[in-house]
Amino acid sequence: MENEKTTQELLTELVSLQRRAARRSLITAVLGLVIVVALAAAIFSVVPRALALADRAETALGEIDTLMSGVGATMEDAQTLITNTNTMVETNSQAVTDAVQKMNDIDIDGLNDGIATLNRVVSENSDNVTSAIKKLNNIDFDKLNKAIADLSDAVHPLGEFARLFQK
Repeated sequence: MENEKTTQELLTELVSLQRRAARRSLITAVLGLVIVVALAAAIFSVVPRALALADRAETALGEIDTLMSGVGATMEDAQTLITNTNTMVETNSQAVTDAVQKMNDIDIDGLNDGIATLNRVVSENSDNVTSAIKKLNNIDFDKLNKAIADLSDAVHPLGEFARLFQK
């Protein structure tokens, strides 16, 4: 029975094993706590920055949306002007042809009628042309450029932040 250990030896070995297990549990708990604290610190430093960046991006997008609605209205007005000009050309091309024919015939009365027709066409469409030019001049390109730059500034850090998670 030499292989059998005494009760004292068994208890001593058991206490030694329990001490080692307790040390391992303590080390595991401390490492777990360190990891939790590190993750919390990372979250508390990144989340406020991300929220601030999102607010800046939202503001820039709002400015761009406002400017784009103004540009859209101006483009609609320009399209209306082009349509009106095309209509004017189509409608009045026969009148111009008639006026030229009358000039070639050197009919003074016809020439005067042709001039009157041309004057009427120009008078009827000068307000549309003036209005469209004024609307094109009212576009605030500085504000549009600033909004685009603000959006770029806001989106650039988001791209860098997203790259951190791609690695």
